[in-house]
Amino acid sequence: MTAAPPASSPSAALNEIARAASVPVELDESALAVPDTVAAACDLLGLAPRTVANEGCLVAFVAFVAPEAGEAAPAVVEIPLGEQLPRVC
Repeated sequence: MTAAPPASSPSAALNEIARAASVPVELDESALAVPDTVAAACDLLGLAPRTVANEGCLVAFVAFVAPEAGEAAPAVVEIPLGEQLPRVC
């Protein structure tokens, strides 16, 4: 019997796959399905939903589409390290 892999966050999963494939990955955070209750809890605790470990997240890769002129440049999503600490605003 093998142990189940530990829960991972979308950021950690994407970083692991990108490093293994030696490719960059762009995350469209607006496309993440975050339930209102989870978003509220993350906001209250000062955490980013993309860095919170969860069970059963799906990571899908799609073709890259270059941003149009005037669109914001994509942000770099780092792999979460250590314990998650609330943001201090």
